[in-house]
Amino acid sequence: PLSPRTLTITAGSTTNMNFTIPVAVGIQTPIATNPPMTKGTGQRFGLWQSFRFEDGLVGNQIECMVQDSNATFWIGTRSGLCSYDGIGFTCYTTKQGLPDNHIQALLIDGQDRLWIGTRLGLARLDEGHFLSYNHVDGLVNPDVRALAPGKEPSQVWIGTAGGLSLFDGGSFRNYT
Repeated sequence: PLSPRTLTITAGSTTNMNFTIPVAVGIQTPIATNPPMTKGTGQRFGLWQSFRFEDGLVGNQIECMVQDSNATFWIGTRSGLCSYDGIGFTCYTTKQGLPDNHIQALLIDGQDRLWIGTRLGLARLDEGHFLSYNHVDGLVNPDVRALAPGKEPSQVWIGTAGGLSLFDGGSFRNYT
């Protein structure tokens, strides 16, 4: 069963972001970025464990995060995307197929697929590789700022710097 938990993340020394996301009961909430720690070890504070770049994150400036049905945390940073499975990090950048390294939004859709919003387009993790979408594919604007699930499992709402798009699993419908 899932229950809401609040994660407080400190990016740098002054910015705090609070996220409330469902996590499996009994799973320790694993992500926070402050205070500083010994290189490579992480630091545990009761139910909290702190990680930074030195521990495997691709960057310390965290923009967004979600958790999938396998209890994997997906962390969007200004330097790329990381997954955390409770043991270690796997990180992805443009070298692995993301449209941009500045991740601004993440969503797990109704079909348990990961969507990634960046400044230069939208991506979906599909069987181990990234499918990318931008204005050429019909997205109203490539600067993706927000993602939300649609009514149907295959639908995704995309908030951009130039308007709103609805992806229906095959094409985009735009609202400006």
